[in-house]
Amino acid sequence: MATLEKQHSQSGPAQSQSKSWLPIPEPVKKLFDSFPVVTYPAQQLPAGCPRNEKLPTLWIFTKGDGLDANGRELMSFNPSCLKWQTYLRLSSLPYRAVPSSNHSSPSGALPFLIAPENSETIPSNKLMQWIKKHGNPPEEDLEDPEIKALLALVETKLRDAWLYTLYLTPVFWSLTQDLYTSTSSSLARLYLSHELQQAARQELANTRPLLAHSLLTAPLSYTASYSSSIAPSATGATSPAEEIYADLESALQALETILGDDNWFHGADRPGYFDAAVFGYVELMGMEGLRETRLGEVVAGCRGLQRWREGVRGRAGW
Repeated sequence: MATLEKQHSQSGPAQSQSKSWLPIPEPVKKLFDSFPVVTYPAQQLPAGCPRNEKLPTLWIFTKGDGLDANGRELMSFNPSCLKWQTYLRLSSLPYRAVPSSNHSSPSGALPFLIAPENSETIPSNKLMQWIKKHGNPPEEDLEDPEIKALLALVETKLRDAWLYTLYLTPVFWSLTQDLYTSTSSSLARLYLSHELQQAARQELANTRPLLAHSLLTAPLSYTASYSSSIAPSATGATSPAEEIYADLESALQALETILGDDNWFHGADRPGYFDAAVFGYVELMGMEGLRETRLGEVVAGCRGLQRWREGVRGRAGW
């Protein structure tokens, strides 16, 4: 039996013999001779396209091309993306940030990383493993029950307050809409805005079932009041805003107590993943457009966390 390679070699003559059975008509041949195949030199890629380079590329939410006027990398306006930007920096792993959206992510979520060695796509849930293999992150026992509980606190209480403020208060129209709906079509912006707000409502309802009815049914307020965009119920029950911001204050106070006078959480020699996770929220809660909100005022009052935040900024090179 002929091998695959032999079959391929035998197909060559047969194909050329079949061509002789169907000669190209002379008029057609002259037509093709008049338009010979020309190979043009390769054109350079647009400035914003990723090059074939040795740096890993981190695809994130960011403004414009992801650089400031001096060509320095901007922090992402998304807490999860900023967390991984910061953790890569703290792990001594150079990278290049690429502006992106959920639609371009294989998993449907940002961030994701493309490794330079084999162009493998690394989703966020596998980034930790990749960073440990290629970088120099500090030793942390993220399976420690106390650390796991604190990370859950960050991803519930801090995240809930972040979602509520950005999507269910007037901040959405003054800030969030421009960050997440980059389209010139007013109809498309209106549709995307509705989808974003409904998604935030549903996520908060899932984490706070006792407030689900208020979150999902109460009309949104478009006034200048940032403290409570969804009004309390007629029965006098606690409004979603009151509960969410009270939980935020308790969570930040707990983090301040755990930090104490240390430079980094848990008395570590240098900041690690836990610090990056908290930094992703604390840094952005004080960004322009949020400082005058209840969210910004609460985090600004945490002096210990503000001291620590400046330390993380310096260590990460922001």
